[in-house]
Amino acid sequence: MDKPRVSKAFWGILVSAFFTLVTNLTPIPQEIKPALVWFSWTMLLFCCAGWLLTHFEVAQRIRSPQGAMTILIVAVVSALAGITVWMLIQSRVTTVTLPTSQPPATIEAVPPPPDDLQDSQYAVLKLSTAKKAEIDAMKSTLFRIKSDILDQPEYYKYRAAKDAYRAEMEKIEAECGCLIDAAKFQGIPKPPSRIDANKLNISITAKMVADRLDDTFFWVIRGSTKVRVPIALFVTLTNTQPIPLQIETLYLDAKGIDGWADIRMVGSLLPLSVPTDMPLVLQGKNAAMVVRGGYLLPNLYSRVIQPGDKVSGWLVAEYPKGFKDGTDIGDMRISLSAAGYWVASKTFPAHPRVYENQAFNFYPTPLDTMLTEDW
Repeated sequence: MDKPRVSKAFWGILVSAFFTLVTNLTPIPQEIKPALVWFSWTMLLFCCAGWLLTHFEVAQRIRSPQGAMTILIVAVVSALAGITVWMLIQSRVTTVTLPTSQPPATIEAVPPPPDDLQDSQYAVLKLSTAKKAEIDAMKSTLFRIKSDILDQPEYYKYRAAKDAYRAEMEKIEAECGCLIDAAKFQGIPKPPSRIDANKLNISITAKMVADRLDDTFFWVIRGSTKVRVPIALFVTLTNTQPIPLQIETLYLDAKGIDGWADIRMVGSLLPLSVPTDMPLVLQGKNAAMVVRGGYLLPNLYSRVIQPGDKVSGWLVAEYPKGFKDGTDIGDMRISLSAAGYWVASKTFPAHPRVYENQAFNFYPTPLDTMLTEDW
């Protein structure tokens, strides 16, 4: 009794199948992997078609012209099927997201910023599918580190000590009736309700006030931490006088029910956290941009503004005292003093948002992998 024979086409299927598995599971340089994946799937499907033809004993028919045409059609169909399979695999890779094992509590949801700044990080960079998956894998590592930090008792002790310090400072300010300069530990002069002098022109070309604290889309980056910036203003001061001026105090406040409410500048509560060299980042939908221009304070106080000269920069601040939401803020005011006198003032509405001709640089670090803090 003859032993059953295994056709050569069947062995071809086995070899091609193993080749397909090895190609898809073995790390291969991304430059050649797509071609190998397509080739392996195509050869597997072609061998399957050949095995079927051999199995049903149609080998004799293949030698005819019609058989040659059949082989050509099978080859084309196999190639198209291989391309289809490869595209399906690519589409699955594109939808790779962060590992679901990450605790959702450590991933902050960021609301959308202004409509014309909503852009996709992947669209901006035009990344390949493989590069997107690589970035997602790197982000998962950052999320893991962030989760480890949040689980440390020392981190919560730090947050508690910081909150206690703020509460004590605000208690002192309430007793004194003014903001405290933490670096000098002395009161900051408060402007009168009305200032008639106008020795400097105050221009505001960017005005971004978050509706709610959780809707903040401006951040100051401090190491591995992003710090909320509820109010961001780009201010230009022009000396319109024939003599030089040196600003002693820049004061920001908002119109409240009982008069003008003080606004604390970001970084003024803790002397070591003044954001002179910390990036100011505007967060888009899936991308972030570093705004150019630098901070107006504290460098303004050490500069003499010559007649006709301009000085510009960003003012970053908290919500006014007594205000919980940005939507409750009506008018805001910038006041300037020099040589012991209030020399200029400008009152402006907090809304709507305004930003004109602001320059940005792409910020590559994913903001959702950073710790979130308040000043």
